[in-house]
Amino acid sequence: MRFISRILLSLSLVVAAAAAWAGETGSISGTVKDSNGLGVPGATVRVSGALLPGGRQAVTSSAGAYNFQRLQPGTYRVEAELAGLGKAVKQVSVLVDEDNQVTLSLVKSTATEVTVTAEAVSVDLKSSEVVNNFTDTEIKALPLARTYQGLLQLIPGAADTTGLTYVGVSVAGGTLQDNKYMVDGVNITNPGYGALVVQTNELDISDFSVKRTGISAESGRTIGALVNAVTKSGTNELHGGVRFEALPDSFIAAPSTGLTVTQKVDRYTGSGNFGFPIFKDVLFGYVSARYFSQTASGQSGAFGTQPDTQQKNQDYFGKLTGNFGTSLLLNASLRALPTKQTNAFDSLNDAPTAGYDSDVTNYVGNATASYFLSSNSFLEAKYIHLTETDTSQAQNVLTAQPTTIDPAHLANYGKFVDSTHANGNAGFPEFANTGDDFKRDEIKVTANQYFDLGSTQHQLKVGGGYENDAYDLVRQTNGWGLFATGTTCPVAACGLAPPANTGLIRARFYTLQPEQFSKGRTYSVFLQDTVTWGRLSATAGVLFNEDDFAQVAQDGTRFNFMTFGWGDEIQPRLGLVYNTELVKGDKVYFNFGRYIGLDQKSNARANAPFRIRQDEAYFDPTTGAFLGQNVRGSSAGKRIATGLKPPYSDDFALGYAAPVGKDVTVEAYYQYRSQHDIFEDLPIDPNNFNGSFQVNKIPGASRTYRAITLDVNKRFSNRWMGSLNYTYSRLRGNFDLDQTNGTSLFNTSSIIEDGPGVNSAEPNRYGYLTQDRPHILKLFASYELPFGLSVGGYYRYQSGLAWQAQGVDAVSGIALRYLEPAGSRRLPGWSNFDFLLAYGFKLGGDIGLRLEARVLDVFDTQTGLTVNKQQYLDAYVNGVPPSTLGPQGTTKLNPSFGTFTSYAQPRRLFLSGILEF
Repeated sequence: MRFISRILLSLSLVVAAAAAWAGETGSISGTVKDSNGLGVPGATVRVSGALLPGGRQAVTSSAGAYNFQRLQPGTYRVEAELAGLGKAVKQVSVLVDEDNQVTLSLVKSTATEVTVTAEAVSVDLKSSEVVNNFTDTEIKALPLARTYQGLLQLIPGAADTTGLTYVGVSVAGGTLQDNKYMVDGVNITNPGYGALVVQTNELDISDFSVKRTGISAESGRTIGALVNAVTKSGTNELHGGVRFEALPDSFIAAPSTGLTVTQKVDRYTGSGNFGFPIFKDVLFGYVSARYFSQTASGQSGAFGTQPDTQQKNQDYFGKLTGNFGTSLLLNASLRALPTKQTNAFDSLNDAPTAGYDSDVTNYVGNATASYFLSSNSFLEAKYIHLTETDTSQAQNVLTAQPTTIDPAHLANYGKFVDSTHANGNAGFPEFANTGDDFKRDEIKVTANQYFDLGSTQHQLKVGGGYENDAYDLVRQTNGWGLFATGTTCPVAACGLAPPANTGLIRARFYTLQPEQFSKGRTYSVFLQDTVTWGRLSATAGVLFNEDDFAQVAQDGTRFNFMTFGWGDEIQPRLGLVYNTELVKGDKVYFNFGRYIGLDQKSNARANAPFRIRQDEAYFDPTTGAFLGQNVRGSSAGKRIATGLKPPYSDDFALGYAAPVGKDVTVEAYYQYRSQHDIFEDLPIDPNNFNGSFQVNKIPGASRTYRAITLDVNKRFSNRWMGSLNYTYSRLRGNFDLDQTNGTSLFNTSSIIEDGPGVNSAEPNRYGYLTQDRPHILKLFASYELPFGLSVGGYYRYQSGLAWQAQGVDAVSGIALRYLEPAGSRRLPGWSNFDFLLAYGFKLGGDIGLRLEARVLDVFDTQTGLTVNKQQYLDAYVNGVPPSTLGPQGTTKLNPSFGTFTSYAQPRRLFLSGILEF
C-alpha cells in the first residue's frame, strides 16, 4: 500500500530519539456529511486564515473524512464544497496540541451566499490527554505576572509559589524539578536543577498549553507536567505593539509580618514586537525585544546594610514563517537572553561581604520543516539548539587559606551560616563559577499518515530523534569555602580517636582542578496509532529511549559511565475515548502511561567517575589549629551499581469531559501516579558517609500522588471568559528533596541517602511530603464592558505546606533529620485575590492604546509560606537517646522553632500601557 512506503521513508530519516514532539501547532479534522447524515466522499475541503493565507486543500475519503495537520494556533476558515450539494463554511479556533473535530453539512441550496458560523467550543473526542490551553487574549485579560513563570499559576492543582525562593511548581506529584518547560517545542528547562530559567517576552506568547496526564508517545516523556508556550508569527498585515510596565517600590505595600529585614525594590519593563510580511502569502517575519531592570536599595538585615543590588535582563527574538505553496511549511526562530546581576546576595540577612556578580546568557534556536506529501500524510524535521553560559564571581576574593584560624571569627575565612543572625552568610561567597556552560542540540523527525481501514479511521505516526548535551564546569573556592561547627572528622584524616574527633570545625572547599566535561545523549523512536471506530477512539503507542551519560577527558576521549538501553526504556501508552452521548460532543476517557525520568542531564555531571570534587579540612574548636583533611565522599567520583535501572513513573487517569452550551466545557478526572526505581548516590559503606559513593536504587523509596480534579472553562465570547477548577490530592512517600529550604538540588545527587539522619528508610521520613496540598481552588474571570473598560479577577485558595520538626543530622550539620513523621504539621492555608482594571482607546484605524492596572494580593494576605523546622539547637546524637532528653538527645530548644521564615508577597500595584497596531 502507498501509505506503507511513506512510513518506511520516514523511518529511514529517523536519527533515533528525542524528548518531545509536542510543539508549535494544532489540527482540524472532521467529516463532511449530506442532509441524511451520511459521509460525503470526494468533497473539496479548504482551510485558510491570517496565518495560512494561501490556504490548504484536501479531498474527503470514502467515509467523508478530512484532516489538516500542523496548523499554527489561531483562527481559521474551513469550507467544504461539492458540485450539486452546495457549500458549508465554519470558523474554527485552533489551539496547540489539540485537534478540532468539525462537521460540515452540505445541503442543496440555490442561495449564492453562505453564512460563516463559528464552531462551538468542543472537547477533543480523539484524545485522552488532559490539556489546558490559554490564548493570548485570555492571558491578557487576567491579573497575572507577565512572564512564563506567572502563567504557571493557571495550572489546575499546582500551588502558587509567589514569595518563595525557588522557581517552578509541583504538578501531579512530581518534584519542582520534574516538569519540562518548552517554547515552540524547544526544551528550555535548566539542565542541572530542572528549573525554569528562560522568561519569555510576554508579547510573544500566542498560546500557553499544559499537559498533566495521558501524555502520548508522540509528546515524549516527563514525570511532572509538559508546559509549552507557542510564539506569535508574522502575517500579511503589519501588526505589533509596544508595552511598558512599572512597579516602583512605592506601589508595594509595607510588610506586615514583623520581619527584621528591609528592602526597597523598583522594577521597570519595556517590550515591543512587530510582525510583517516579507513576500505576501509566502514568507513572514516577526521580531521582538524586552528589557527588564530591577534595583534593590535600602537592603538591611541581620548584619546591617547591604549595597544596592541591580539586575538587568534582556530578550531579543526573531522568527521566520514560510508557507511555500500547499506542500511546505517552514518555521525558524532565534532568541537571545543576557542577564546580569551586580551586588547579588542569597539573603537579605547576609553580611555585606557576601555579595557577588553573575552573568548568564541563553540562546534558544530552532528550525522546523513540514512537508505535506498529500492531504493525508506529511513528514516533519526539526533542529533545536540551546546554549547557557553562567558565571559568578565573589566581589570579595579571599586568596589565602591560613593553616590556623580564629574559631570565634570563622566569617573572616570563608562562608559561615550564622544561626544567631537569622542564618545569614556572615562571611563571603563559598566559591566562584568561572565556567558553567551547557549546550543542547536536538534533531527530530516524524511522519504521519491518515487512512481508512474498513469502518475505522487511522492516524498513524512514527518518529525519532537524537539529543546531544554538553555540560562544562570550572569552579574555584573563595577562601576556606563553607564552615560548619560540631562536626566529626574521620579517624584516618585527623588521627584522632573517638570521642576526640567530634565537635570539630569543618571547612568544605574546592581546589583548582581541570574543567569537568560532561556529556549526555538521548535516542528515541516512537510508534503511535489513533484508531476511530464510530464513537470509540483508541490511541496506542510506545516510546523507546536510550540514554547514555559520559565524561570527556582532557584529550577528548569519551568515557560512557552510565547507559540505559532500549530494553530498559520501553514506555507504553494507551488512551481510550468513548463518546457516551449523555451530552452531545462529550467523552469518557481512560489513559495509562509509563514515563522514564531521565530528561534532565544532571547525571552527566553529578554522577561522573571523575568530578570537580570538594575537600574537607578540620580545625580544633578551641585553638583553631589545622588537624587534617580528606575528600568529601559524596562529591568525589561515583561508581555505578551493576544492573541499575532508570527511574520511572506509572500514571493513569479516568475522566469525563463535555461541552455545555456554546462556549463552556466541563471536565472531571481522577489521576494516580507512582514513582519507582528512584536512585541516588549512596555511601558504599553505610557506616562511613565520608567514604566512596555509588549510584544505586534506594530500597523502599516511594512517592505516590492521588488527585480528583473538577475543571470548568468558558472560552472568551460575548465579552467575557471564566474558569473554575478545584483539585483534592494527597502526596505521600518517603522521598522528598526538601526544596522549600530554597536550595537548588541535583536530581539523583542530593543529600538524601548520604548518611544517618537523611536516609529514606528512617521511619519518620514516610508521610505527607512537602508539596502535599490537599485543597487547591482557582477561580478567574474577565469581562469587557461595551465602552472599552475591562475587569478581571483571580481568586485562589491553597492548603499550606506540610512540614515536621527537624533536628541537625550527622551529614550536613543543618536541620534535615526528621524528628516526627513527615507532614505531621501544616502551615495555614492561603487565600489570595488579584484584580485587573484596563481601558482601551481607539486612536484611529487599527491603532489602540490599552492602559492597565493590576493589583496582586488585593487584601494583602501576607500568609507565612515557610517555617523554621529546627526544634533543637544541639548537634546530632547517634543511637536512641533517652526519652527524657527529647528526640535530639538534648533539652536545648530552638527559640525560633515554628516561626515563619518567609511570607507571601505584599500587595503590589502594576501600571502598564500597551500601544498596539
